[in-house]
Amino acid sequence: MPGPLASIRVLDFSRLVPGPYATQILADLGADVIKVEDPGAGDYLRAIAPLVGKQGAAYSYFNRGKRGIVLDLKTAAGREAGLALASRADVLVEGFRPGVMESLGLGWPQVRAVNPRVVYCSISGFGQTGPHARRAGHDLTYVALAGLLSLTRDADGSPVIPGVPIADLAGGGLWAVVAILAALRDAERMGLGQQLDVSMHAGVLAFLGFHGANALAGGNGAAPAESVFFGAHPAYAVYTCGDGRHVAVAALEAKFWSRLCSALGIGAPLDPLSLPKDQWTPMRDRLQRVFESRPRQEWVDLLGPLDCCVEPVLDLPEAFDHPQAATRGCAWEMLLPGGATVRQPAFPVGLSETPATPAGPPPEPGEHTEQVLAEAGLGAEEIARLRAAGAFGPV
Repeated sequence: MPGPLASIRVLDFSRLVPGPYATQILADLGADVIKVEDPGAGDYLRAIAPLVGKQGAAYSYFNRGKRGIVLDLKTAAGREAGLALASRADVLVEGFRPGVMESLGLGWPQVRAVNPRVVYCSISGFGQTGPHARRAGHDLTYVALAGLLSLTRDADGSPVIPGVPIADLAGGGLWAVVAILAALRDAERMGLGQQLDVSMHAGVLAFLGFHGANALAGGNGAAPAESVFFGAHPAYAVYTCGDGRHVAVAALEAKFWSRLCSALGIGAPLDPLSLPKDQWTPMRDRLQRVFESRPRQEWVDLLGPLDCCVEPVLDLPEAFDHPQAATRGCAWEMLLPGGATVRQPAFPVGLSETPATPAGPPPEPGEHTEQVLAEAGLGAEEIARLRAAGAFGPV
């Protein structure tokens, strides 16, 4: 069954993570995503280990279900071909610094002139405006400037780098999808597209939630040493078990806390949030000593049925093989060119009538160039002329 976005064509000029993650989500939902790469290295993720077959595992994940073409946008013929494709696209996604696409003849003004309905999504570190707009950066610098890095610290008080690239995936990719879907609805109603200015830095600020709201209301944004949610409070912490593995405890409500303490043989106030701060550390130490008395699996077997908000801290293979993840289909298996098989994180939301599915493997470099150009209305002679002019790379 076709996905809910089956009639949407997306032209993807992005690489690495933020843009490809956004367009991967659209592809999982049925959109026809055309990945545009340069004739040199292409998307850098192709070569990043571990490799599955001839391609990086991360590349295969972020680019599944897409078609691939190669264009040399530094040539007049390449720009001509790119503009022809853009004239037929519903969505264009690019992830360069501000001004780069304009210099290549495929900026928002140039594309809008040939396609007034296009949704033109620009994803960049700091957005199209502001003193940092043209400044270089990576995920770590975006979460640092957005204040998120200050929220999780080690025992010495030093900020800890998050285990996933939050700015890339959430600040850039997810916000881009939200904006694209909203703009497509607008284009359908009004017949006009628009440019979407997605800033990864601003996207992270929006994810700060109640910490950000508290800070903007005059507070300090819940400094980790004073917050219930950063491991200092005994009811919301990670504990080491007797085998060196860990469990996460999030028993903040009185009913969960009382069940946990009863199972551990510890007397405690019925409401954990009433525990004075000077008793947080002694109580946490008491729980730690108890958890050290048994291996992790014994605690999982004992506490799981009690429904007291305690779960094991799993490594990634364990996480994807857990019965809950398996039941929900949280990993997809895909056959790659050459016969290799790979498992990947799946689209996470269930759609009752038009479920998301992997449309196919990621494209080889330029695999669909002539096919896509023909669909855009270019004849065989025109495609041959562009090829001779270097539109697809050196001849």
